[in-house]
Amino acid sequence: MPFAFSWLLSLWLLGWLVLPLTRHVFISLPDGGLAAGRVLALALLSLAAFWGASLRLTPLSMAPLWLVGGPLLCAALSLSRATHRRSFLRWVNLRRGALAASDLMFFLAFAFFLWLRARHPELNDLEKPMDVALLGSLTRAQFLPPENPWLSGTPFTSYYYFGHLMAALPARVFATPVAFAYNLAQPLWCALFLSSLWPLCAALTGSAWRGLAGMSIIALLGNFEPLRQMAATGRLWPLDWWSTSRVIPNTINEYPAFTMLIGDLHAHFLALPLAALLFCLCHALVTGTTNRNTMVAHSLSSFEHRRMVLILTGLMLGVLIMTNTWDALTYGLLALFCALRAPLRAGPNWRSLVGAGWPFLLAPVVAWPYLSRFKAPFSGVVWELWSPPLVSFGLLWGGLLALCLVFVWGLRRNSALNANTTFLLLSGLAGLGALLAPMLLYVRGIFGDGVLRHQDTVFKFGLQAWLLLGIAACGALTLQGQRKSRSVSALLAALLPIPLLCSAAVLWARAELGSSRAADGSRWRGLSLDGARHLPPSDRTALDWLSQNARLGETVLEAASTQAYSEFGRVAALTGIATPLGWPQHLRSWGASEAEIQRRLALVTKVYTRPDTPAARDALKQLGVRYVFVGDVERRTYGVAALSRLRATLPIVYQNGDTFIARVS
Repeated sequence: MPFAFSWLLSLWLLGWLVLPLTRHVFISLPDGGLAAGRVLALALLSLAAFWGASLRLTPLSMAPLWLVGGPLLCAALSLSRATHRRSFLRWVNLRRGALAASDLMFFLAFAFFLWLRARHPELNDLEKPMDVALLGSLTRAQFLPPENPWLSGTPFTSYYYFGHLMAALPARVFATPVAFAYNLAQPLWCALFLSSLWPLCAALTGSAWRGLAGMSIIALLGNFEPLRQMAATGRLWPLDWWSTSRVIPNTINEYPAFTMLIGDLHAHFLALPLAALLFCLCHALVTGTTNRNTMVAHSLSSFEHRRMVLILTGLMLGVLIMTNTWDALTYGLLALFCALRAPLRAGPNWRSLVGAGWPFLLAPVVAWPYLSRFKAPFSGVVWELWSPPLVSFGLLWGGLLALCLVFVWGLRRNSALNANTTFLLLSGLAGLGALLAPMLLYVRGIFGDGVLRHQDTVFKFGLQAWLLLGIAACGALTLQGQRKSRSVSALLAALLPIPLLCSAAVLWARAELGSSRAADGSRWRGLSLDGARHLPPSDRTALDWLSQNARLGETVLEAASTQAYSEFGRVAALTGIATPLGWPQHLRSWGASEAEIQRRLALVTKVYTRPDTPAARDALKQLGVRYVFVGDVERRTYGVAALSRLRATLPIVYQNGDTFIARVS
């Protein structure tokens, strides 16, 4: 748990160190960008480390200097003058309620999701082995791109990894073992996401409490799939929480609450706080300095403020490209529409339009080291009219769309569009576009043109649509002061509880029924953040030894198989040390050829089954491994007799019971 306090307090302090500057950017937010500033600072510091390591100018081992020195220097420069300090203290005093609420949101969200991870911290289900393997690789790498942890000797260039880098840098600062770092990064990202949404929703709705309701609509609302289950089974419990993300057949339908609850440190999850930050920047573009507090002396003119927000928007779009490339198009279009609002209202001319659009050219420049090496596992866009089953579509989107319709219905009675209303409408239009896009096209990926061809397109655009339509749905909360507010309140009271209760049921099912169990079927007792606690104790201590003694660039051999989502690849995953062959199904999606996968699998099998033969020695040479790991999985896969010969063939550098590590000389 000491690691948890270190991570929490450092990220909390990060927001305050950059607040003297971010308050000039997020003028319209009640907390002045305290929450969004944390995400912005972490993203910019990670971007500096990324560029330095990509150009081989500064190794990632210098990350502590970036993450510690950067914010301290920022605070020192921004508060160097006495007038600046007095102005900042007056501003803090004026906003103390909102600042306290923002911090409270950050702490509560972190504590809740930390508790959820501590109930079942094991990193052996769903996509967690892949995510922790990538995280571990980045905690050991000196330069970028990192080595592929599941295909040693090859660079990792076929998947977006910037979000994992952002999570790896605090792990490097606090020397956190990767099995613990994963279970700290996940709740931290949830806290960054939720705490950044609250001030945005509060600004849009004009109330802290309505802002809390708006944040709940975007991030905590569920769909109506549990109602279908209850109708089909005739009982309220147990609930199949997993099927709430598979509502439309042959597609993935994750929503933010589900994405946070399952605990995968996947790219679309890591992009959530960055998306919230970009929405805050888009809001700043639309509102400009119209909500500037006249009691606070800001040093930036309206023009300077807009230019700074535009530049930051371009930078964050570049970061999103490297974190979850799917998000860049939809969110980029929203940002462009928000940027063009002011010049279009003032009377469009080429100069103003170019001034609004040129910062968006920063995005590909920022992402150039990534894009220049990226090998996309896609083979084009296919235009195809497709319609999901109407009932499934209604169960999934009925709640959000109904709230959006309430907002649009209320606008009919008030034709005046202010900045907040404009932002809500632009978000809704962008969300509607993301929702309809998979009905017109799909991106051909690893599933080709088969029955699952729409899966990833619906998945990625659907999550974007949920966030954007969720923002638009917050407009329903702004109608309380208008005529017939009682009917609006009654309608909201009828619409909100059902999907919120459905989301709560998913939470309880995940926290209780989804808890991991020990090998004998009994439940784990006590809370833990050790992601490796599912392994035998002897294997865990061997992994610790390997993490501490293996040098950079060295490779470890472990059991391999063609099984999908299996127990194989766990040594590389939990140490970050590359292994010749991990999960083949992921390697194929990352561009590895089937011939290379089968070649490596045959070589690994030779080493473990015939270790005392010339063929095994040649296999070790071809694979280029330094260590050979023998634990519970290897014994069950290759048999004790063969591994006994391996023990007699290679020198043993570590042993604990039946688990041992051999060194290849």
